[in-house]
Amino acid sequence: MIAGVKKLGSDNNRTQAGRRRWLLEYPRATPVVIFLLVMAMTVVSVFAIEHGEAQRDEAEINRDWQTDRDAFVPCKYGALDALRVLAKNCQCATPAELPPALA
Repeated sequence: MIAGVKKLGSDNNRTQAGRRRWLLEYPRATPVVIFLLVMAMTVVSVFAIEHGEAQRDEAEINRDWQTDRDAFVPCKYGALDALRVLAKNCQCATPAELPPALA
């Protein structure tokens, strides 16, 4: 073998053998490893769900903001003047002074 050149796949075989040896030497570690993998997937899933909820809340706020903004667009074709006349005609009779119990 030439100095500095490694055989292809020799490191891969060594790592697989090391894993097998580790599992044979510590057989009770397999359930622990499985548990840790499931725990890691659960944590990632929770973060993904929370991130999705935050995006949904932000989208809802933006949608509400646009709806409120559109409500303040001026009325067209004289509708605003008609509303003003209607509001002026619909005023209820109010007393000049409030009773002391309401003041």
